[in-house]
Amino acid sequence: MNKASSKRPTRQPRYEVEQRAQFSKAQYDGLMRWLNKSAKDLGQDNRINYIWVFPNKFLKVVHATSQGKAKLAFKRGNLSTSRSFKEIEIEFDPKQFSDMVEIFKQLELPVKVYKPTQVRHNYLYKGVEIAMKRSKNWGYHAELEVMVDRVGLRAGAEKKIKAVADELGIKLMTNQEIAELRRKIGGKKGH
Repeated sequence: MNKASSKRPTRQPRYEVEQRAQFSKAQYDGLMRWLNKSAKDLGQDNRINYIWVFPNKFLKVVHATSQGKAKLAFKRGNLSTSRSFKEIEIEFDPKQFSDMVEIFKQLELPVKVYKPTQVRHNYLYKGVEIAMKRSKNWGYHAELEVMVDRVGLRAGAEKKIKAVADELGIKLMTNQEIAELRRKIGGKKGH
């Protein structure tokens, strides 16, 4: 066997760098109109999520219903205090979504489980993916995200997100605002 064929492909770690924002309906609608004219439309991406939240990591089983896709995602980091998450994603057949959720439910993990349903539309603007979302507990909101493959690139991704937010007049949420919202949601079903 030659050396080239015996090598296994190495998986590069991925880091998701993100910021969140909340809007009034009028702000949300105005930004959607602007994005529809000025950004690259990545399409509708409605989702049903099951999220198991641990102190410094979370696990999601996602059915992207409008795209006919499903994935298992593991992210290390705390949504309230972190802007960057090491991420591992595994796609699976959407027909197995209920089975995948049931496996994790049967584990009876000692953590809070959320089941948010999101109406979501994705755009790309100046290298930043902007997911415009509506959900029961978060209301009208957006996630601005850049994926990088090295830890050293996270600071540049954060600057790029901030520059786009500033240009579009988006007020990014602080860690305190996110933590407060998560506390409020903690007593409700879903998020």
